[in-house]
Amino acid sequence: MYTKTITAFYVSSLVLIATLAASAQQPDRKGEALVIYDDIRAGVCSALIGSIGMVTPKTPNDTILFNRTYRGQANPQFCEPLLNPDGSQMTLGQYSEISGRSAVKCIRRGSHSVMHFNGLRPNGVYSIWIVLFGAEPGPPIGVGGIGRDGPYENGFTADADGVGQIGRITPEQDLSIFGHVGPCMLDSPLVLEVVYHGDGLLHGGDPGPGYTWVTNAAFVYP
Repeated sequence: MYTKTITAFYVSSLVLIATLAASAQQPDRKGEALVIYDDIRAGVCSALIGSIGMVTPKTPNDTILFNRTYRGQANPQFCEPLLNPDGSQMTLGQYSEISGRSAVKCIRRGSHSVMHFNGLRPNGVYSIWIVLFGAEPGPPIGVGGIGRDGPYENGFTADADGVGQIGRITPEQDLSIFGHVGPCMLDSPLVLEVVYHGDGLLHGGDPGPGYTWVTNAAFVYP
């Protein structure tokens, strides 16, 4: 399902690239996490009308959240409650607590990425996904897990205080979903997406069924 919907992948990432690329001179090797709200709906959620329940600056922090992740899947399952690791329904305030910093450096063995986070959901399961773009505006040219092409290489679990970190070397390789990453992924516009897994599971080469995960944040390297 995932590999058949390339043109619908990671719309939020494409928007971020288009917004920031105009002012960028060279790829930034450090980044700050940007909270992403595209995959959630607050208070109410409609399977038919995507604009219902979208987060606005006026949405209260205690509003409960629903999952509306959509990447072009043929039979999406929308509007499942977005759950914390303890089984309670997540609120906007909890979701928005995430903060983080990243650094990417190209070395002889590939691209070395290090990320540190605060404000994660305590004991929550997260994963990091590479979204590569070409030199010209358009859809992604590659999507896959960070690190070596292994089923769980790109995942980590936050501690009881909501702190987490991950460091991986991504060699030149075919990415787990589609496309190819070269010896230095900073040679192209790049987004590193931080995915929260509400089911507490990593699903291997892709994030899993859409109703089980949301893109919580992203690092943008235009």
